[in-house]
Amino acid sequence: MVTRTVGAFVLLTLAAFGCETEDPLYCDDETACEDPERPFCDLEGTYPASEGHGRTCIAEPTFELTMPTDDLYVRTDSQVEVEVMVVRTDGFPDEILLTVQGLPDGAAAEPISLATGETSATIVLDAGTASAGAETTISIVATAGERQRSADTRFVVLGPAGSLDPTFGSGGLSIEPQNEITDEPNGLAVLEDGTFFVGGHTSNDPPYFLMRYSADGVLDTSFGNDGIRELDFDSLGLQSCDTPELAPHLDGMLFATMTCSTKDDSRHMVLARFRPDGTFDPDFGDDGIAVHGDIDASQIDAIATDEQGDIVTAVTITGVPAHIRFRRFNSIGEADETFGGGVLMLDRGDSHFVNDMTILPDRSIIGSGSANDGTSLPFIFRITAQGAMEDDFGTDGVVTLEGATSLRTVVPLADGEFVAAGVVNGERVFWRLNADGTLDEGFGQDGQLIVTALEGASISALLDAGDGYVLGVGGGDAIRMVRFDAETGQLDSSFGTAGIETVPLDPTQYFLAAVLLPDYRFLYLGYSDGPDPFLLARFFR
Repeated sequence: MVTRTVGAFVLLTLAAFGCETEDPLYCDDETACEDPERPFCDLEGTYPASEGHGRTCIAEPTFELTMPTDDLYVRTDSQVEVEVMVVRTDGFPDEILLTVQGLPDGAAAEPISLATGETSATIVLDAGTASAGAETTISIVATAGERQRSADTRFVVLGPAGSLDPTFGSGGLSIEPQNEITDEPNGLAVLEDGTFFVGGHTSNDPPYFLMRYSADGVLDTSFGNDGIRELDFDSLGLQSCDTPELAPHLDGMLFATMTCSTKDDSRHMVLARFRPDGTFDPDFGDDGIAVHGDIDASQIDAIATDEQGDIVTAVTITGVPAHIRFRRFNSIGEADETFGGGVLMLDRGDSHFVNDMTILPDRSIIGSGSANDGTSLPFIFRITAQGAMEDDFGTDGVVTLEGATSLRTVVPLADGEFVAAGVVNGERVFWRLNADGTLDEGFGQDGQLIVTALEGASISALLDAGDGYVLGVGGGDAIRMVRFDAETGQLDSSFGTAGIETVPLDPTQYFLAAVLLPDYRFLYLGYSDGPDPFLLARFFR
């Protein structure tokens, strides 16, 4: 009697009696494997599942390819590494060749072979001479004989930080020529799909406009009249409105707020929400408009929105006593009476106003402002989600910075701290604050970074540039940018010249707004004293 062990099966051949039992796992060049769970014939007994026996049916040895699903970004003339993993099933022993397909022109990656038993490799993707802004889906392909597996990811080539993005507008710029409608731009809002709006005021009747652009900076001529929609609030009984402040809102909507007079000459806060086509959203307020309160104010200082649909407004009230009034509204324009009992008032003296503010993930609010009692008194404030000044931030929710004569903006960081930008003795200064408003003394020199090379520039926006850096953006005699390490306050020597980038334009452009975009980019809006009223520019950050 002959016994052959194959996996868990024992075949008995009763030769003495001339009786033969068929081996269900036997295969050769003429005998196929019929068991669907063991379709592969190991002729030489190469694979572990055959336990050294040739001509044996086993589960098909194979492999799978895995890699990070995050998008891959690489600067021009630079490289990025991607770790690729191979899972070998049932002892798959063969060499596996890794290649990259679909790279943009000018980019390259050398093939890599995984020898028997190897399960990982690092592929180096070289941007080479690929154009800045090039974007494609690439495939990492693993091949072994007739077997092939692939994994796809998005590959984006970035230009140097601070350089114009040539895939936007014309060479990175979109310049709006002079016309009778768009002579005074004021606001910029980017929606979820990347399209964006510019809003402003004109001397025409009606005196307000919206312009819609595609994500790549082309005026959308299907919107309104050749890309421009004039807004008529007078027909709604609202008169002498100030220029609307714009912000993105839920579900791809556009939000605007302003103060307007009614027919009895009383002044009211007006909230409006627009659909992407520029028409009023009937699900918001009363057919797209929500009118609130009788306020003694000529304009809205600042607004902020968040992903939940909250809307927070800051208004300087000029009555007696003068104060800043904060209110929160829900996603359909109703006043949130749980926020500060409906209204939070902050008294900082005469001639006060709010520059900017941001709603944080916990629904608290951080912002900057200024007052003037004969001298400039800039301040940073923090408000709780319940609408009270934050007791654990500075003094009664307010921080003043020694020597500061101006504070233009403050940005929250991912670690819960903040960076602010302002002026001390004519010098451009950046501060890093702990969560309680005290200076982070590990930043710069005792918590502040002084950048003397920015003399004459006004840094009006701070953006979290990613990778641990903060980008300051402003205007003056040109578009001015500064980039520094958010933790240490060290200027980024790889950015521009010693951390500072200047983009001169003719005629001079003055800063209006800067908005953070995905894919390491930001959008800039400036206005001109020349023949073209405003300019849009997209930069790499």
